[in-house]
Amino acid sequence: MGTLLMTLCFIICEHLHADMIAAVQAQGLTDIEILSFPARCGGPPLTIEELSELAGQSKAEVKEFIGCGCLGPDIHVPDCRIRRLDQCFHLLISPTLADSLQRSGACLLTSGWLTCWREELQELPTSPA
Repeated sequence: MGTLLMTLCFIICEHLHADMIAAVQAQGLTDIEILSFPARCGGPPLTIEELSELAGQSKAEVKEFIGCGCLGPDIHVPDCRIRRLDQCFHLLISPTLADSLQRSGACLLTSGWLTCWREELQELPTSPA
């Protein structure tokens, strides 16, 4: 009897894409595809149409979206799993540590955000004078 191989696709925010690839490679995992969706930090969540289009780009047997506000609270994509986190930093460090750092006033940044920080700063709302 042959070995059953299952292919898996993680679809994650572009700001975490490189980190996810590094984690998968560090674990020596194969048959895992990593796709990314546009960052929506503080913006409207991705639409069902956008998510369905992304899911359609993969031929994997199992597709899992991972994110937080970018995925919206009530969105469902046929034949896909959705993993919603309280915040994206919970993928990178312990939720307890992330929450504690933010409560103490720390500003947490992902390496993906830092890669395009100039563009990200232009997207931030400006405060009135």
